[in-house]
Amino acid sequence: MKRHSLQIAVLAILVISTPSFAQAPIHFDFEETVDEWTVPDWCLEQTDCVVKGLSIVQDQASSGKSSIKVTCDFPGKTWAAAIVEYEKDIDLRGYKSISADIYVPKTSPAVSFDGRIIVTAGPSLWIEMRDPVVLRAGQWTTIKAPLDMSTSGELRDWKCATHKDCILSHLDEVKKIAIRIEQNASDDNPSPPYKGSVYIDNVTIE
Repeated sequence: MKRHSLQIAVLAILVISTPSFAQAPIHFDFEETVDEWTVPDWCLEQTDCVVKGLSIVQDQASSGKSSIKVTCDFPGKTWAAAIVEYEKDIDLRGYKSISADIYVPKTSPAVSFDGRIIVTAGPSLWIEMRDPVVLRAGQWTTIKAPLDMSTSGELRDWKCATHKDCILSHLDEVKKIAIRIEQNASDDNPSPPYKGSVYIDNVTIE
């Protein structure tokens, strides 16, 4: 009887300590290919999207030897962004976060850019990180978006009007993951224009 009780106790501990949806990490290292990351077609049709090209290079890397080089042309007088996107259905249940490393060269203007992760899920929900991460010139910066927050926390971490339209209810029906590099400028608050490149590497879902 005691042995049977011990076996039940051990089994209970194993069940409690094992995640219900433990998933293997997904890693995009861009060593040989862009791994299905691309500039979305809709972006090419908008004037505030300033991507001019995308390629694999060895100029910079935060992991391995290569990264994605995103060629941009930021005007400095209006809000503008460079966007790359992974367009493939993916079930994000069981994952804790999405992260990406971004490098802005020292040759960029002496102002900061912002980085943000965006998820398209459900029928057509566009769900952005609420707070962008400042990207400093001359260094790699990691941006990270949480996926394992509480229901009350998701509205703090993601731009959503309601829980129904937010990320937790739609983790199993993600259609796209995007990385956006922004320059917040306007006529009243101009920034120096930047015609050059930014780099993306080590995109990890874990």
